[in-house]
Formats: sequence, C-alpha cells, structure tokens
Amino acid sequence: MVADGVGAREDGVRLLLTVLAGYPLSAAHRCFFYKKDPQIQHAFFVACGIVLYFFNYGFTIYHSLISILFAYVITNFLRGKNEAVWAAHIAFLGHLLVGYWFAETDTYDITWTTPFCIMCLRFIGLVMDVYDGQHYDSLKADQKLTAIRDPPSLLETAAFGLFFTGTLVGPQFSLARFRAFVNGDFLDEQKQVRSSGLMPSLGRFVAGVFYMVINQWGAVWIPDSYFNSEAYFNASFFWRWTWAVIWFRLTMYRYCAAWLLSEGGAILNGIAYNGKDEKGEDKWDGVRDIHISRWEFGHDYNSVVLSFNCGTNTFAKNHIFRRLRWLNSKPLAHLSVLMYLAVWHGYHLGYFLLFIFEFSCMIAQEQLYFLIDRVPGWKEFNQQAWMRPICWLTGKMIISYSMGFAFLTFGLIKTRLWYKPLFSLYGIGYILYFVAWPILFQVLKRKLPLKNIYEVPIVNTSRYPGIEIKIGSPRQLIYCEYLNVEFYGMIIVDGYDPTKSITAKNITLTDNNDFTLMEDTIYISNVPLPNYRFKFLNYGSSNKVKKRLVHGNCNLFMGRLTNGTMVSPVKEMNQYLDQAILTYYIRNFTADVEMGSMTWGGVDTKNCGNFKWYDSYGESGWNLWFTGASVGNESIPQPGYGDIYLTDAAFSAPFSLIQNLLNYGNFVYDDLRGMYSMPCSTFPKLPPITFFIEGNPITVQQDYYVTQIYDDCYINIEAQGSLPFIYSLPYYIQRYFCVAINYQSLQIGLAPVK
Repeated sequence: MVADGVGAREDGVRLLLTVLAGYPLSAAHRCFFYKKDPQIQHAFFVACGIVLYFFNYGFTIYHSLISILFAYVITNFLRGKNEAVWAAHIAFLGHLLVGYWFAETDTYDITWTTPFCIMCLRFIGLVMDVYDGQHYDSLKADQKLTAIRDPPSLLETAAFGLFFTGTLVGPQFSLARFRAFVNGDFLDEQKQVRSSGLMPSLGRFVAGVFYMVINQWGAVWIPDSYFNSEAYFNASFFWRWTWAVIWFRLTMYRYCAAWLLSEGGAILNGIAYNGKDEKGEDKWDGVRDIHISRWEFGHDYNSVVLSFNCGTNTFAKNHIFRRLRWLNSKPLAHLSVLMYLAVWHGYHLGYFLLFIFEFSCMIAQEQLYFLIDRVPGWKEFNQQAWMRPICWLTGKMIISYSMGFAFLTFGLIKTRLWYKPLFSLYGIGYILYFVAWPILFQVLKRKLPLKNIYEVPIVNTSRYPGIEIKIGSPRQLIYCEYLNVEFYGMIIVDGYDPTKSITAKNITLTDNNDFTLMEDTIYISNVPLPNYRFKFLNYGSSNKVKKRLVHGNCNLFMGRLTNGTMVSPVKEMNQYLDQAILTYYIRNFTADVEMGSMTWGGVDTKNCGNFKWYDSYGESGWNLWFTGASVGNESIPQPGYGDIYLTDAAFSAPFSLIQNLLNYGNFVYDDLRGMYSMPCSTFPKLPPITFFIEGNPITVQQDYYVTQIYDDCYINIEAQGSLPFIYSLPYYIQRYFCVAINYQSLQIGLAPVK
C-alpha cells in the first residue's frame, strides 16, 4: 500500500524502511544496551537483524543464516590454514554467484542477494582476518590492525553479520572495529555515549534524503528505457552522450542515498567513531562509504575511487590487492582486483567491461600526469591561478563523460539493452582509451622535450614530514596510509603523534632493471628534534640485492655493479656521484603544497664537499671507531665505537664527557629524560665537543647539542657511566657532514656540507 501510494517498487520501499529502521534501533542501543555485557548486545543485534531480514526477504533469510554457520565453522575449525580462505570463497562468493544465477532478471533486483553481497565480503574479510591472527608475528603492520587472534563465537559471528546499520546496504567494517564498538572503546572519557555524533548523523540523514529525492525524480525524467527509444537515437551525438552523463549521475545517487542513510544510523549508534582530528574534535568517518565533496567536485579518477563505495574499496585494498604482492606488478594486481569485483557483482558482460574501462582510465591518467611532470613548464603553467578553474573544469568534463559512457553497460545490465546505445556513441570511450590515447602517449613521450626528473635539488626532508610522496622515474604519486607496508614499504612514524604514522604505498622502482630494492622496511620518524631515522632490516642476508644501498642525511647513492664487480667508492665514485636512481618528492597533504624531495642514487655535489672514507667498525657497516673526544681544551681519552647510522635525537657518551660540561653551570638532572637542564634564560655558553676518528677531528658547537623544551634547555647527551666508548654519533653531526655508507666495502664516507 505504501509503495503504491508513492509510486515505487515494493521491494525498494521495504529496503528503504529497513535502512531507516537503523535510526530508532541505534537510539534504543544507545539508551539501553551500549554498556551492557557484549553477549547481551550481540543478542540484540541478532534479533533486530533477523526481523529486518525477514521483513524484506521472508524465508529466504536461510541463505544468510547458513552463511553465518559457515563463517563460524571456518573461523573456528580452519583458522590459520590456507584452506580457510578457499573455503570462505566457496561458501560465500560461490553461494552468492549461485544466487545470482537463479535470482537475476533484466533489471536491478532487490532480493536476498542484495544484502548477501554485503555479507559475502564481510565474512570473507573475517576469515582472512582470523587467518592473519594465527600468523600475527609475521604480519605486515597494516594487517595487524585488523587481525583477529581469538575467533568469534557463533553468537558474535551472527551479530557481526546481522548488525542493523551494516548488514543491508553496507557499510563494510572489520570485526576489530565491531569489537571495539561493543566493548565500549568508542565511549568518551567518562565512559558515556558521545553526543557529538548527533549532528553528523542528522547531516548524513538529510543528505541521504536529498539524494534519494533527486534519484527518484531522475528516474522519472530519464528512465532506463529512454536509451532504447527513437527519441534517443534521433538526438545528436553530443546530446546522446550528454544524456548518458546526466542519467549516470542521477542513477548513482541511488547508491549515495542508501550509503548516507545507513551511515547516519552508524554514526548514531557509535560504530562510525574514528578518533580525534587535529583540533581535538571527534571524527565520525570510520565507516564512510561516500565522501560527498570529493565525489561531487573531484576532477580526476583518483577522486572517484577515493570518494565512492569506500568500504568495498577498503576491503579490496586490504584483503585482495595487498595479498597479490607475489605478482610483483602493481598494474596486474590492480586489474586482478577489478576482475574480482566484477565477478562479485555478477555474470553480466557489462560489469566486466566497466571495470576494464576503469583500469584503462587509471592507466591513462597516470600517463598524463607523467607528461605534465616531465615536460618543462607544463606543470608550472597549470599551477597559475587563472589556469586552475580551467584545469578543474577540463578534468571534471573528462571523467564525467568517460564514466557516463562506461556506465551504460553497468546501468542497463543486459547486453541486448546496452549494445545499441553504446554503438550509437560509436564506442567513443573504447576508441579513446584503448586505441587513440595509448598511441598519442607514445608519440608525445618521444617527441616532447622531457626534463631530467633528478634535476630537482635535494632537500633535507627532516623538516618535511610528508603525507603524499611522489617517487621514481617516471615520477609517480604515492598515497600514504596508516602503518601500511606495501611491496617495498616505507613507514613514516610521526614522533609527535604516533597515531598519525603513515606508510608510503607501493614504492615503485625505476626502469633500471639492474637495480632491485631490498625487501626491507625504511623507518622514518619525525621526532621532537626534527630528524629522520633510516633503518634497513636484514640487509646482510638479502639475496635479492643487486646493488647495495649507500645512504646518508644529505644524500643517498648506490654502489654500482660493473661487469659483476662492485665499484670501489674511493677510486671510481666520482663518475657516479650525480647519477640518481630514485627520488622521493615529499608533499604536505594538509597544506597541499610540495615540500621537498629526497634522492636515492646521487650524492648532492651542490651542497656536499669531497668525501673522506673510513673503514667501519665491526660487521654492521655503520659504526666508526673513535679514538677519543675533547670538551673545549679538556681531553676525554676513552676510545670506542660510535653509531653513525641511527640518527638519534639524543646520544650517549661517557659520564666524564658530561662532567666537563656540568662545570659550566648549575644544571639539574631530569630523571624523566635522563639529561641535565637549566632555564634557557640563564643557560651558559658551553664549549664545542670534538670527536676524533682516525685522528681526524669532528667538532660540534653548542647549538647542535643543546635542545630547548619549553623554557628549559637540555644538554642532549645521555650519560653511560664509565663505559669506555662513545655510543651513537648524534644526529646533529650530520648537519655538518653529508654521510654515505657503502655496505659492500663496509666503508663510511663523510663530506663537509658546503
């Protein structure tokens, strides 16, 4: 009766009502169940989910109940086994595909398969997270965030699958997030439900209603049947393509509306809580599926991918893409993920054509950005103020018309319904992206003057904690994510706030086939005394290293293989000094400005003087032998080794060295920091410290070993009692010297900074 009254399909109205039911159910959970025992909450979620499912799909709910049982059995009896992942795909994805075969028609169907496609990915992700939990110690950092070490009970599995603001149309979320929500981890400091989510919840609800109204109006204005009508075929080519674009946008608002309404309920019950922002305010984007501003105003394909269906994209990235590292090819892994998602959508040919087209668009975009970066003056021309709106409009038109064309095969579903509209557009999208652009790109790449990407001056990136990184030749944009180690991963640890730590995604090698980057992790930390820490793990035993890394503060370069022999850095290094291998371009995400770059592969001869090479002490490759030190004119004869590799903010030295400094003032020992301090207002003039390496002095002035913290100034040296060595050459020495380390010859090079 309600459906007839509003002129809508009954199954659509039922689905809408059950999505909207998430709001009163969330309110009930906030008021009566939130701080109860987890089992009581689980029972509430299961009861609500069963009622909502039965209201929508009647007795076909048994499909979901069977899958809950399968999920419990697989996670509890096959946990940690490879067979569990295969069993999950057979039990859930296989079940879904069989359902498609028997339930699909010529239109979009709202049947039991609609929520089951959500449950399918959720339970596959659950099985893989439990698998990870049984191999926790060997996991990458990103996998540890969602790994489940103790499998869920049958009741918790059912609650996770039937949770009312996630089971029907999404969003996707992990069991780790679900458990944190149920256990009260998202409550405020007083262990109360956060009231700050009320307005964001209302905002998503209003936005969802708005998109729903626009979608329903659009369905009347431009019905699907229009694209096989005489009126459409008689229109001009421009208008045939333009109508497809408008229809595409209006149709997509169906998904926007569903996700926004569901997210509003998720915010209300609290599972969408996502910590604090930089202003200390609560964030409620933890289960976001649609970023409205980016979706509406983004002007490249990255903005589309990052703004739409975010939950599914996150699943695909975490559980599929990152587990295809063994392919050793990002494009092939990307294409494999898109084919996986096409299968998940169903059997129709149009689904596969859409995702292949998406892949070609992303490749074309990367190639265009390569040209913009490498053609002298092109990027600078685009960055002019008057060009920015033109670039935005051009990008928006390109992605809108490209997606409008491609969506015909997806939105009209059946081949017999979309092939005529597609041919009426002469297959323009396929011609442009599969034929015309690949040829044009190769021509432009060969004919246009391309600048040497390594001409960009090396910048000491210790000042610039980057969020986005542009890496390699050709220059490629790399998005960073929280503690996420990819194929050749780099973790960037923020020493001010470890929760903001991020990782460069998919560090891409150069086209120099002779070079293989170590399969290790680079740790970079921005600690209160601004410096970066580099650490390569297992460098000595890696059998994939063809060229040994040489690294330092001002510069990084490689020793090269010449006819199978490692180049001697002392005899032949000069001819390789400026031959860069790989460049990091650091970008400040918040300010949206490029902050600097760091080059692997070339010594910065502009800023670094001539290198003097020393044999390293021991087998580690980064220790230098000290014959002693002096404070002012006072000699400290204790010899030992210094760790020049770990650029710590503080360093350690014999107490006798510190005692000489303490004679210059009334210092107070700080037990917390392990250092001596005085108010900066009365801090004395201290003498320089000189270290001796093979008889050569390295002198450090006061400004580089005294640190101000608020109103106090600290001698940034930790005492090591009477131990006869100087441990850890301080990071500030590397403000005086460019440092290079050659692992092959076990030598350390120091060059004065010009």
